[in-house]
Amino acid sequence: MHDNWSMTGAVPYAGNQGIGAFVALAMIALAGSWPHLKGAFNAAIQNRGIAMDDDEPQNYRTAYIGLAASFLFLVGFGVALGITWYVAALFFTLFLIYVVALTRIRAEAGLPWSMGPVPYAHGTMINLAGAHSFSTPSLVGLSMFRWFDSDWRSPQMPNYMEAMKIARESRLNPRHLTAAIGAGTVMSTLASWMSLLGIYYYFGASSSHINSWRTDQAHYGFDELQGWLNLRHGFDVQSLKWSIVGAVVVVLLTTMRRSFVWWPFHPIGYAVANAGSGAPFEWAWMSILVGWFCKYLTLRYGGIQAYRKCLPFFIGLILGDYAAGGVTSLIWLFAHMSGYRTFPI
Repeated sequence: MHDNWSMTGAVPYAGNQGIGAFVALAMIALAGSWPHLKGAFNAAIQNRGIAMDDDEPQNYRTAYIGLAASFLFLVGFGVALGITWYVAALFFTLFLIYVVALTRIRAEAGLPWSMGPVPYAHGTMINLAGAHSFSTPSLVGLSMFRWFDSDWRSPQMPNYMEAMKIARESRLNPRHLTAAIGAGTVMSTLASWMSLLGIYYYFGASSSHINSWRTDQAHYGFDELQGWLNLRHGFDVQSLKWSIVGAVVVVLLTTMRRSFVWWPFHPIGYAVANAGSGAPFEWAWMSILVGWFCKYLTLRYGGIQAYRKCLPFFIGLILGDYAAGGVTSLIWLFAHMSGYRTFPI
């Protein structure tokens, strides 16, 4: 629970500014996409999308039916956990809004570490509305969602969007990629379950062989739950005010960036600065700064032609890092040693 309150319990309410910033980023992205989304919905309803969506990962009707069916399934899953239906619907709506903002951040800024606004989707609801606004079964159920709502490397929408962009640039059939991603998701889910169970039973979940972060995740949600039950605070006006401030700042930064070419500040920078617990960017800021500086020098003294010529080299550095990590991981696996770790995995 400490990472929630450290960013939301005192001025400048950084976590609440992040909440407003992420919601505003998502709303701006959806507003800009509204003509396409509306046209796709009309095509899906009238079943005339064959000529419009033949280069899309899915036809429009399947996409919208899948969205509705999966959302209803998630709400039903929440109800089965004991959460009131409208609380479950609100949670998954807010979670999807955050994921849309996260996807825009990845697409526009390409940050190496994904993070969302603390106190996450479930904490946002409880910290703003107050724990007294929710029944005990709803609080218990929401605490069970922390495992995927706290580590924002888990949402796959940014990764899928990147994959589809690569497919389009490479002139691959996006529907073939959709099938491959679906099969890979099923395979990786089953493989991860089997691997974790095997590792835990062989080494022990709390032994020195296992990173404590994994076992810590098992009690963080219940630590939050204990705080909610013991301190049933009411509606937090201050948190709401600072969330509105975060949204307003993003709108202003977006307006300035679109109106003036010379404007140097990006709304994504503000949103990310008020997201997460701080640790990931304490590790990553230097590599981001070096990358930005190299890009600045290339464009400043070589122009767009030099930038295009240098781009394969820097992409090669990234691919080489992952290739080295994969090869050495296999070597150390058979040698029973700890090996090279590709950041930020």
